[in-house]
Amino acid sequence: MVAVLHLYWALGGNAGQSVSAPELSGRAVLHLPRYSNALVALGLLAGALVLAARSGALGSAARTPVTAGAAGVMAVGFALRALGDFRFLGFFKSVRGTPFADYDTWFYSPLCVCLALISAAAGLV
Repeated sequence: MVAVLHLYWALGGNAGQSVSAPELSGRAVLHLPRYSNALVALGLLAGALVLAARSGALGSAARTPVTAGAAGVMAVGFALRALGDFRFLGFFKSVRGTPFADYDTWFYSPLCVCLALISAAAGLV
């Protein structure tokens, strides 16, 4: 579902974008091109395929050391996102009190923790 949202943004949609990027003094900190949302969507879809492969949903032949390693890389990536950059992102951010910061604290970072745990478990089994 998150991949679909990023694809929607890549195609020009704007619903939800007001809380999708960190801001400072009411101004967005990141100004990424629209195609970057398409790249995020592709990465999320690839991650979903890795998890499907590790679960056995794509057959036992897809449960390889490569997919285990990919799940491990995903786990580290999501865990690092949850920790954040100590300024704008993650549980340890210093910029608080913005709409994005609130969403990040209560939704985005906890989601990344969950995805990190799921990815780590998938990589180990």
